[in-house]
Amino acid sequence: MDDRWDMAPAGYLILNDMGQILHINRTLLDLLGWQRQEVQGQRVDVILPVATRIFYHTHLFPLMKLKGNVEEVYIPFRSKTGEDIPVLINGCRREDLDPVTNDWVIIPVRYRVKYEDEIIQAKRTAEKAILAQQQAEKALIQQYEQRLLIRQISQNIRQSLDLSHIFTIAVQEIQQFTQADRVAIFRWDGPHLTSGRFIAEALADPGLRPLALGLKSLLAADAAETTYLAAYYRQRKRGEPILVEARRPALGLTAGAQSDPLAIPDEVDRCGYLPQRFQIQSHLVAPLLRGEAAWGLLFIHQCTEPRLWQGREVELIRELAGQLSIAIQQADLFQQLQTELREKERAEAQLIRTNADLYRTQALLEHLADTDGLTQIPNRRSFERRLDQEWSRLTREQQPLSILIFDVDYFKCYNDTYGHPQGDQCLVAVAQAAQGAISRTTDFLARYGGEEFIILLPNTSMAGAMAVAEAVRQAIEALQLTHEASPVAPVVTLSIGVSCLVPSPEDTPFTPIHRADQALYQAKQRGRNQVQDWQG
Repeated sequence: MDDRWDMAPAGYLILNDMGQILHINRTLLDLLGWQRQEVQGQRVDVILPVATRIFYHTHLFPLMKLKGNVEEVYIPFRSKTGEDIPVLINGCRREDLDPVTNDWVIIPVRYRVKYEDEIIQAKRTAEKAILAQQQAEKALIQQYEQRLLIRQISQNIRQSLDLSHIFTIAVQEIQQFTQADRVAIFRWDGPHLTSGRFIAEALADPGLRPLALGLKSLLAADAAETTYLAAYYRQRKRGEPILVEARRPALGLTAGAQSDPLAIPDEVDRCGYLPQRFQIQSHLVAPLLRGEAAWGLLFIHQCTEPRLWQGREVELIRELAGQLSIAIQQADLFQQLQTELREKERAEAQLIRTNADLYRTQALLEHLADTDGLTQIPNRRSFERRLDQEWSRLTREQQPLSILIFDVDYFKCYNDTYGHPQGDQCLVAVAQAAQGAISRTTDFLARYGGEEFIILLPNTSMAGAMAVAEAVRQAIEALQLTHEASPVAPVVTLSIGVSCLVPSPEDTPFTPIHRADQALYQAKQRGRNQVQDWQG
């Protein structure tokens, strides 16, 4: 940022979309009492009060991003000493830059008021006649009060996104400022502008204005009456957005009054309501917009006497209608953001549920892939993965690893005698008994194929492995599963081969398996139903 920006009479601030301060000029730094290195690169929250931070993130920045610019927004900044300094800001979004920036021009309210006072003084000096000076002062005071009213309503709009609350406060303040007998807000029911209802109203206090006693409330008006008043506005506005009538409106037109060039169509006239029903002597009616589309109407009624509306009053109502239209747009934007947030939360919840389902499915698939379908113990794939893990660990620790391989003696004869279903039940019983015979959580039993099973015993010597093997053999024999076709014994028995080694670089994980398989072969050669260790 060059010296020209630092010498500018207004504050200048550049933010990115994350709210980070990219540049800040000397004028704004001096106003707030900060040094550039203290705030540059920080989030804008550091120079905003808490309420303004919320307004910035929920209203101001979304509006800036939506429209590309904002004008004359009143907010307080927070000085280094903790003082709140009211300012007016104007902003422009620079989407032609990379990255996109949001440029803000900041004018302290006290400077703005100072400028307004200088204008007032200039007008006083220029006026030669005292009467003209007094009239100028009165006009400026009225304008100032109007600005205060607009500012107050604008603040209410920024402090709340509840349209019902905003409208209730707005009609009360407008009624008190204009001293009108009735101020009401009407909303169309749809885009066709054929029907609607009054949603907010403020009536003059009969204690302060006795003539206002007995005023009818438009909130209690029926559908025909509200439609009649709205249709009257559409027919009478004559191309101008604001309808201004200082005489009693011809609300009671009948079909016989069609010769009047201002008469409204028959379908509206047939309502037949007299002016006394609404007690309207004079009125102002201004449109409320949602973007470019009609949303509703702002009614200002004088009911106790006719009133000649001043140009400044018409302009005031025009500006107030504009502020209320902004409130409508902001409420729509907030509602849209809320809807998007709810949709996002629902999508995230669905994603969490989907991920949980996928996790459970994946876990189930992994379990199925690693589990023998018949015996429900780990299968060969799972065993080989566990063997690789233990082999690596025991290689580092130089501790023994033992392998037991066993199968059912004369199992083919068992199947031929009792049938394959009974053979399957036999294998399940063998697996369960063998599992019960090993006690350590690190010992690993798996079905290796057919009637063959394998046990991994990490950190186990040959003596320990032989003891486990004998326990397994006895556990199966204790089942007393009848095997009349076995030449060894009348019950199901096992032959077990055992190997043990300390892993070394010359060996592979399959070395102990091969040795245990050789020992199993030797056990069968020696008569089966026995445990045989590998003897190399």
